[in-house]
Amino acid sequence: MLSVDFEKYERLLKAVASMSRLYSDSSSPYLNSRFVEKLFVYTSTAKDFSRRDMSFDAQTELGAGVGVKTFVANSFRTTKTEKVAEFTADATRGEFKGLPNDELAYKVATFRNARVSSDARIYEIDMEKSFYHCLVRAADGCLIHEEPYSLIDVDNLKLESRLDAPGNPKFSDGINNYTFSLSKNTLFKTFDLQRYQNSKVIEVTLIDDIFERLLHGAFGLADFVSPTNFNEPEDAASAAVLPHVILPLYSTRTKQVAARSGINQWNAEGREREFGEAYIPHPKEVRRRYPNFFPPKDETFTLRLPDGSQMSAKVCQQDGKAIMSNPNSLLCDWLFRMIDDSPAVSKARMATGRAYTMEDLLRVGRDSVKISLVDEAKRIYELEPMPTGSFDTFLSSTALPDDESD
Repeated sequence: MLSVDFEKYERLLKAVASMSRLYSDSSSPYLNSRFVEKLFVYTSTAKDFSRRDMSFDAQTELGAGVGVKTFVANSFRTTKTEKVAEFTADATRGEFKGLPNDELAYKVATFRNARVSSDARIYEIDMEKSFYHCLVRAADGCLIHEEPYSLIDVDNLKLESRLDAPGNPKFSDGINNYTFSLSKNTLFKTFDLQRYQNSKVIEVTLIDDIFERLLHGAFGLADFVSPTNFNEPEDAASAAVLPHVILPLYSTRTKQVAARSGINQWNAEGREREFGEAYIPHPKEVRRRYPNFFPPKDETFTLRLPDGSQMSAKVCQQDGKAIMSNPNSLLCDWLFRMIDDSPAVSKARMATGRAYTMEDLLRVGRDSVKISLVDEAKRIYELEPMPTGSFDTFLSSTALPDDESD
């Protein structure tokens, strides 16, 4: 059984695909990937995650994570290799440098699993139910292909050949086939259209004279553009961007995770500590640029998590250098769940004194968080994890106040 209302999906798809000549001369329908993501969300009543920088594009009402893809194939009885992950930041750090293909494949698979698992924990996604929703386009028609979205079984990883060019391993885990391209820093997965679940073929008629049809009133365009009915829309893209800051989970001075403060405050010396004591650093660079983004120090606000739950939080410590929740453990549970594979792994850190390190953040591909202002009057903010390097990018895109810049 497909995950969407197929009748509604088919009608909308046909209407939009019929206008492909606006963009392409190909015999295959042209459909923008963002449209396919929106179409899936609309016809499945799923949550839209496609604008979040994470492993899934949507989440169904039953908790399944969904990877939405669209691609062209020569036929509906073939295989197609498509991008499923990118590792540019890791490659830039030299994580893959000089590795033989078997070690390279294993490391890429391990990184991929860590990031997918982290996102699944953060957004409470059920990996057992997760799947890829693929809209496959071929000559004059489309087909929905759905198959499981699973972690890579690293214990059964095997190279397809020892003769592959260095940096370009093709490998399998016994269930799926993958290719990694070091030159593109990209992991590709092979989708087999003869396995799992397919819809019937959706036949699409491309309108050859689409420009003329539109000018003469097709789809009600003539009425829409008449001076009496036309209201210039708001810039939807800019309206959708909430005021926000990005905060690092590491020290901006050392570029490392502080061993006894920040997310490792539970590891601090002095008084007896409890596991769960931690805070998100609120560095001076952000405080100077956005002095009024948060309420004043020690005044509470609501912080909403990606799963919809919320907590009371505040700016605290000397000079307002920390964001903490009340109770402190709520925020920490979320942070530690993002990094560690299980609560048991997190709690074992206290017993062994094994503090979080930059390597832990790099493994899951998250080294910062984004806090957005949702409702200023009610003091509601929203928290989400951000990919490695996001804080530096954010900082470089913002200017110091006039009296502090050179």
